[in-house]
Amino acid sequence: MTIHALSTPVIEVWDGIVTLPLLGHFDAERVSRMTSELLDAVVRTQARYVILDLTGIAVIDTATSDHLLRIVGAVGLLGATGVLVGVRADVAQTLVGLGVGLDHLRLYQNLRQALKACMREQGLF
Repeated sequence: MTIHALSTPVIEVWDGIVTLPLLGHFDAERVSRMTSELLDAVVRTQARYVILDLTGIAVIDTATSDHLLRIVGAVGLLGATGVLVGVRADVAQTLVGLGVGLDHLRLYQNLRQALKACMREQGLF
């Protein structure tokens, strides 16, 4: 139970803003659990923004990029805005090479920039 909780640390970084640092390998079971816990946190905290931190992702494949887009879509269905941060150069090249549409995604270089933007939109900064 502890290992599962640590592998999906949804963190409320500010009122209405949660983040999920993504690390390691993603299989179907982990993605399902991660999505469920994240969506529960969005409802519980009434989050308006969900920041997915990809800093810990060194390699991304088609399945993982698809999972990320599905998570952002599910977050949107709950009325929150999904934000991606920490996309490394090689991950960016892979996403573009896979033809992943990034036009509708909010992207920031790091967690700090995303947090400031979310807070600014809420009139807090």
